[in-house]
Amino acid sequence: TSAVAAILAERTNADRLIVLTNVDGVYTDDPRLPTSKFLSEVSIDELSRIISNKPALAGTYFLVDDVFVKIMRRSRTPVIIANGLKNNILIDATLFRANGTVVTYP
Repeated sequence: TSAVAAILAERTNADRLIVLTNVDGVYTDDPRLPTSKFLSEVSIDELSRIISNKPALAGTYFLVDDVFVKIMRRSRTPVIIANGLKNNILIDATLFRANGTVVTYP
């Protein structure tokens, strides 16, 4: 889960956390909805607001949960959330060149 990845990133003092998924990154809502907007950058506070009213159930859209957000806010580990189905995504994400969502901190 994203929370486990966050714990591991924090405990190992990772220089970044790359979250790969089957969508391009963070959206304002379920990406299947026509009103949903892709966010190339999202603050940790906005990410928290986006997921606050969403169920944290396996198989649902939301990529991260509130535990992930709390750990990332505390550790301030750089995070990129990107589509793992794209070619060369690991190289691009490692270099923060991926067409995904970068999580920012105040």
